[in-house]
Amino acid sequence: MGRRVVAALMLVVLTTAGCGGDDGPSLSDAEMAIADVMAAELWADPDPNNPFADEESARCFARGLVADLGITRLAEIGITAEGGEAVEALGLLDDAEVDGLVDLALECIDFETILAAEFAAGGISEASARCLAGELAETDFFRSAFRAGMIGDVAYGPSDDPAFLAAMIGAASRCLTPDELRMIMGG
Repeated sequence: MGRRVVAALMLVVLTTAGCGGDDGPSLSDAEMAIADVMAAELWADPDPNNPFADEESARCFARGLVADLGITRLAEIGITAEGGEAVEALGLLDDAEVDGLVDLALECIDFETILAAEFAAGGISEASARCLAGELAETDFFRSAFRAGMIGDVAYGPSDDPAFLAAMIGAASRCLTPDELRMIMGG
């Protein structure tokens, strides 16, 4: 499998369906203050691979996080209206809490579109990129890799997993043109 395609997938997946038009869960003023601080920090992150680079996604995730964990639990892990270090805080959550946040994040961002844009930036057509991202969205690798990125698990790498490589090769053979396949295979 071409290193550029795998690298593009990993870059997007490890940096960390939209929320729709509503404002998310109903929050108290104290909860909203924390959610607003978190959303602003997420949205302002200058990382070009920030999956929360648009205000709607950032607000969706921040409000859902506050609703799911509550301000007491957030304070326990160091997140308050004054801010907090998200990576360190996420490392203090139990597995069930992290799983809930991964689900929330994947509901708040259009991960498939983000991934397709990364693939297209790597030199394949937009149609092929959308096809490839769509096929990979049907696997559990998105979720596993996003979870690993969220908790800072640098040991996890889907590209080391034979099942991931098989899924990627299968998707590439169905989605890419012969010229695109040659390009990503280095030939």
